[in-house]
Amino acid sequence: MFNIIYSPLEAIASAKKEKNVGKTILILFVTSVLASLNVFITTKKFSGTTFIVAVGIIIGVILITLFMALLLLLTLNILSQKRGTYFDALTTLTYGFFIMAFGYLISS
Repeated sequence: MFNIIYSPLEAIASAKKEKNVGKTILILFVTSVLASLNVFITTKKFSGTTFIVAVGIIIGVILITLFMALLLLLTLNILSQKRGTYFDALTTLTYGFFIMAFGYLISS
């Protein structure tokens, strides 16, 4: 999984060859958990609100990524006149968001 950080282009290319939707969904879930961990790290006082915000971030990251993958699929199909798949768009966004969430976790 951390191959995504060291060589993201190779990781995306290998994911495209594997066509494993389960792995992409797992990475999306790990990405959303990393994003919600940032809330726990940056918050000095833990309360019920902190937990609700963290769960909201997990659900929000997953839903927004799924919606953005649909928009990316539509954009790529219009601009490139090719028939891409939803899996290609979802994998590209998920791997990119994983790097971003991991970077935010390291910087916080």
